[in-house]
Amino acid sequence: MESPNGWILPGGEYVECGFCGHLQCAIDVFKQRGENLELIAVKVSMSESYGIVRFLTERRDLTQEQKMRIEEYCEIFDYELPPIYFTFEGLI
Repeated sequence: MESPNGWILPGGEYVECGFCGHLQCAIDVFKQRGENLELIAVKVSMSESYGIVRFLTERRDLTQEQKMRIEEYCEIFDYELPPIYFTFEGLI
């Protein structure tokens, strides 16, 4: 994990994308719209200027692999593990 922005897939794979590049990454890499990908994946977005990390998904239950990758992400980027593993779009 070099970029703090990306997608965490159900199997725990982390796909990096640029800040505000999630939608284009979804189209280029996964050949689908970002909102469709949020049904199964976790969108990770970090605002480096504010030090804010958001884990966004429409998925109700994360896989164990996704949870483990979120924990690894927090360790790598020195971010405190959130009390819940994600927020829904629009809720911060």
